[in-house]
Amino acid sequence: MEKFHLSSRQDNDVVVVSLFGYLENVGGNELKTFFEKSLEEGVRRFVLDFQGAELISSPGVAALLDVGNRAVDDFDSRIACFGLDQHHGAVLEMSGFFFLVNQAQDEVSALALARE
Repeated sequence: MEKFHLSSRQDNDVVVVSLFGYLENVGGNELKTFFEKSLEEGVRRFVLDFQGAELISSPGVAALLDVGNRAVDDFDSRIACFGLDQHHGAVLEMSGFFFLVNQAQDEVSALALARE
């Protein structure tokens, strides 16, 4: 199992955040710190790329919900995601994550959703 890490890049007005490895408590905190910094810098459009995520634990799901709530409710941000496998998609759907984040088939679609 790969240790969690994330990478980010700018696509015009959208920050694409790629998640890798095992998203758990430590990784969740790293993700929350990254989003807080981005929000403070004025970023309001995000794409989450889950293609490299191997496993998402309960604390990882909680961190994703925290990030989503903070960005969408407090900063009126737009977040889209893609690359979830069927299992993690079902878990995040049950958690209510998709009330905050739009799910897309691929990066191009996710970028379009983030810009709506």
